[in-house]
Amino acid sequence: MAKLENLIEFLSYVNRNKGFCTKDVAQLFELTPRTIQRYKKELEIHFKIHFYSVGKGCYEIFNPNALEDLFTNPTKSKQLEKVFEILSISLGNNDLLEQFNISPKLKNTLLKKHQEVFKIRGYPFEELEGNKKGLINKLKRAIIYKYYSEITYTPSDHPVVFKQAKPLKIVFAEGNWYLAILTKETLNGGFKFLRINFIENIKLHPQTFQVNYKAKEFIENFQSLFSSFDGEYFEVKVRIDKEISRFFRVKKHLPSQKIIKDEGDLILSYTINNKKEILHLAKKWLPHMRILEPSYLQEELLEMIRSFLNKR
Repeated sequence: MAKLENLIEFLSYVNRNKGFCTKDVAQLFELTPRTIQRYKKELEIHFKIHFYSVGKGCYEIFNPNALEDLFTNPTKSKQLEKVFEILSISLGNNDLLEQFNISPKLKNTLLKKHQEVFKIRGYPFEELEGNKKGLINKLKRAIIYKYYSEITYTPSDHPVVFKQAKPLKIVFAEGNWYLAILTKETLNGGFKFLRINFIENIKLHPQTFQVNYKAKEFIENFQSLFSSFDGEYFEVKVRIDKEISRFFRVKKHLPSQKIIKDEGDLILSYTINNKKEILHLAKKWLPHMRILEPSYLQEELLEMIRSFLNKR
């Protein structure tokens, strides 16, 4: 879905500015120049938008009204309906339409049509506190221009200060807002997800840092918030009772999920690099999930259960 969202954002940017410069847009969206050129080609092929060069790596729309016509003409906008439908289903967020200069009539038509069919009921998500708006703007600047930053973080009663931190990306995951950063700490290679609502302050330094491509790749592909930045991957096998097996046939509960055996009960395989990934999943599906390999993780799960029961 990340590619689709990026393409939509690029389409919106071109619509507002009637053109683009590859280097500027690549920096703004944190994509490679080659990716931006690929998006340009997709607009030319699928949306019949034609560009002409106005400088090195810079382009303008040959017909400035082309995208306006696409957005406002109901006939030509048919090809957009599928995109909006996918976004509505996957993101459950019709506010995304506000990003585009779509005629109110067309927008209402799209919303009415999809709301008659779909009801997206997501988990409750974290709302950022009002005083975080200025903080978010600072975080955006730090991320885009790669400024070293000093971040004051208060996950408990005792604040923690990360000096010379590298803000990498704002991440929305599992209903909460996080800031992905690299610090000078050795634990987990210095990588951390900080809850944005617990960030008290950020000071931007004039010094800039270089892109860490390992961290960038990790952010794009991390399996869960428990995934380790520098941990070694290993295979875990679990048994799923027949009573709930259908829920694992129709949905992967971690991206690496594979079905090894299906004989009523399921034998599944996961590739993880932090034991918390599978322990967290197993606790959610007690008593119908059992960790088969490695066996020490099943013992650790049972010990957690015994510890909980002894506290009652």
